[in-house]
Amino acid sequence: MDFRDSQACPASSICSAYSNFRTCAKALWSPSSSFLLLEEGERFAKMVISLGDDAGELLAKGYLALGLVYSLQATDAVVKSTQDDLHRKALETLERAERLAPEDHQIIFYVSLQLALVRQCGSDSCLTDAAEELSSRSGNEVSTKWDSEGVTWN
Repeated sequence: MDFRDSQACPASSICSAYSNFRTCAKALWSPSSSFLLLEEGERFAKMVISLGDDAGELLAKGYLALGLVYSLQATDAVVKSTQDDLHRKALETLERAERLAPEDHQIIFYVSLQLALVRQCGSDSCLTDAAEELSSRSGNEVSTKWDSEGVTWN
């Protein structure tokens, strides 16, 4: 089956495949399998992105997944130039996801986190900006707390 053919792969099939991928990733996760999972995640995200508008609302999630893969690959990279290139690709890809789904809180969070990782703003500053943006868009109060456990959204 050609996944670029919208007749052969309707959006419901993508949802099912995405759900199956997430389930397998959780079941198979171990430090030794992380490279293979990232490689598979990149392939799957690019498959969704290749559908273009036929992917519907999943197109933004495809860009989100690809951006996260690039960010994780950057974390694993040893060579500084490779890290920088992957962080740049991650940020560009995540920002593309945000343009496609500007109301998606998860995408806003990961764009903010990636900005903090590449030190374009401090961790607290990026996350506070993201919380303020989410608050203004949703009409609800959103706050963050950054500690050794990571970030907590309230």
